[in-house]
Amino acid sequence: MMSDTMSGVRQYQWLVWTAVVMLCLDLCFNSTVLLFSHSTLISLVIYIIQDVCLIFSIILISVATFSTSLLKMGLLKEAVRRVRWSALGMLSYLALSIGFHTVSLQQQWHEGDTYVWSDPMLAFFSIQRIAGGIHYYLFKRALFRLSDDKFYQ
Repeated sequence: MMSDTMSGVRQYQWLVWTAVVMLCLDLCFNSTVLLFSHSTLISLVIYIIQDVCLIFSIILISVATFSTSLLKMGLLKEAVRRVRWSALGMLSYLALSIGFHTVSLQQQWHEGDTYVWSDPMLAFFSIQRIAGGIHYYLFKRALFRLSDDKFYQ
């Protein structure tokens, strides 16, 4: 029985480290993308990589949730209750990121060489960044909740 617990925890550790790397990449992309706002192509590539990392981190937290013994015992409602806010935060942040990336790229393509910050664009940028901070907190909280050994016993 102990080896089953240890294999679950090892699998979880791999998932956690991969998810943390994805979150760090997202944070790095959020902080450096404005440096490359002069090039639409570079911005597009950074946005695509960032959104793919967000999708992978959502997949990884789902795998971690679905590999717990709560779900194996059929307690789907309890497992979902433990990560409900994190899931809502992740999906909201993903939607805000994709929306901001779309609006930002459209503005870059229409404006050409200059990058103009309109009031709605600045508000959208601020909301997306605040949602990013909330997303990082909720994601980390979900990982800590799922790291409890009792979920793998």
